[in-house]
Amino acid sequence: MKVLIGSPIRQTPAILEQFLLSLTELTQSSTVVDYIFVDDNVDMLSSQMLSDFCETTGRSVMIRPAIQTDEEYKRSEFTHYWKESQIWKVAAMKDDMIERARNAEYDGLFLVDSDLVLHPQTLKQLIQADKPIVSCIFWTKWQPDTLEMPQVWLQDEYTQYRKDRREEVEGQEQFLRLKRFFAQLRVPGLYEVGGLGACTWISKQALQAGVSFAEIKSISFWGEDRHFCIRAAALGLGMFVETTYPAYHIYRESDLAGVAAFKQLCLKPDHATLFAGSVKELTAEQLFHNATSMRNYLYEEAALEYYLSFLETGQGEQEQRVEAIVYAADFYYILGKPMESRNILETYVNRIPSAEIYCKLAFMIMNVEQWEEAIPLYKQALKLTRPADLSASPDPSAWTWQPHLQLCVCYDRLGQHKRAMEHNEIGLSYDPHHPSMLLNKQYLTGVLNQS
Repeated sequence: MKVLIGSPIRQTPAILEQFLLSLTELTQSSTVVDYIFVDDNVDMLSSQMLSDFCETTGRSVMIRPAIQTDEEYKRSEFTHYWKESQIWKVAAMKDDMIERARNAEYDGLFLVDSDLVLHPQTLKQLIQADKPIVSCIFWTKWQPDTLEMPQVWLQDEYTQYRKDRREEVEGQEQFLRLKRFFAQLRVPGLYEVGGLGACTWISKQALQAGVSFAEIKSISFWGEDRHFCIRAAALGLGMFVETTYPAYHIYRESDLAGVAAFKQLCLKPDHATLFAGSVKELTAEQLFHNATSMRNYLYEEAALEYYLSFLETGQGEQEQRVEAIVYAADFYYILGKPMESRNILETYVNRIPSAEIYCKLAFMIMNVEQWEEAIPLYKQALKLTRPADLSASPDPSAWTWQPHLQLCVCYDRLGQHKRAMEHNEIGLSYDPHHPSMLLNKQYLTGVLNQS
């Protein structure tokens, strides 16, 4: 198989170095790989690096763009700033690569942006997908302190949730559907999408069919990738994303610090397989790992599904099962299902003696002002022998000051101020600077002095 890897490049030397290195590390097996770069750099060092790469590989072509401009491409630690003219300049570069790949009868063209670091198995995995057009996924925080998002979408310009043509989806439901899509993409596999870009395998079939990044005048969507995808869909070419070996996106200079960790992850033989498979096919260990990962990504619905499936196996360490119960209760509540949240705690509270479960259930009962019903649960939490190591606990405070703080509140509401003060004092012995307990002490001191 003969493959052409292409990239239009205007890049800083530090980022370009990582990109070119990842190209040399790609597993090629029996594939013959040629390279084509458009040197649109304004930094002479970047141009020299490209030239050196071409000379070293001996299978590279470097060309200058047909349109020479000094127009600045601005980017910052916040985001990137593209001008319309720059978009279509890049589109023309990519179409030139498509034309060259088509005329030379390559078996495929791999177009990849120069701010990506690829997993060594990327090219092999994309070819094995055996689809007309398929992208390797990568995730980016398009603005700082926001949710990581993939470079693929389902509909329109960048809609990443399913909706019918006339369906109005807003607020919580929209966010839930979006997270559902993201959670699916975190599981290694091949998924059909409506749009993609930046790291894309274009098969010989697609090349011959006439794919192009040229502007479609009747479409106002921003970015050359949208026009490429609309044209591909109109040609009847399916578009897919491969999520087994995500690329690493150096979107900001500060992202360079994460390259080493990404490469270490690439060395782990099982990093891409632990998630793989449907829920029913996974072991208890895999289910728990997936649940934890989905929770870390803030995909509550997916995390809940994995936690519940893990609990159904009846396996795992007690600490893991406690964590699954507590977080499942949290996620039910976040998803607007308070009854299910309480039910799962009541189901397990007597099966697994855990301060975390007792406290979580008692707090729910307190929220409906059932003070007398909450007290025995907090007292049960206090009777348990505290683990020597609380680092694995989803709520370490349940083993120390939390039950005493809440018992203080319960007894105060019942008018038993002396008992309330006793528990508040015990709670302060664990955390002498806790603001709520300090306020409680001030308040209760005044109440008791008046009696």
